[in-house]
Amino acid sequence: MNTDIMPAVANVLSGILFIAVSVPLFKRKIKMNDLYGFRIPKAFKSEENWYSINEYGAGQLITASLFMILIGVVFLFVPVKENLHLFIAIGPMTLSILIAIVKTLIYAKKL
Repeated sequence: MNTDIMPAVANVLSGILFIAVSVPLFKRKIKMNDLYGFRIPKAFKSEENWYSINEYGAGQLITASLFMILIGVVFLFVPVKENLHLFIAIGPMTLSILIAIVKTLIYAKKL
């Protein structure tokens, strides 16, 4: 694969993966468990907290993923300097997911 498009492909594929993982949580299809979802102490207080926090968090992750996909598509057409490949591949992914997690933690505190 051409290394010029690898950062773009990484963002697009990661975005698709995060959306696929988030949709069942967003649709409230995942019961309380120890492996999958936003497993923070507040989510385990009640089933309603579990579903509310995971629905909200999944929505945030879907939004973050759409941003990652958009960035990936942009960088399919914008040349990237060799020394920026790693930053373009990991930066948007890390930042957008971090923002989604922080927003979810803030939401959970309000419950």
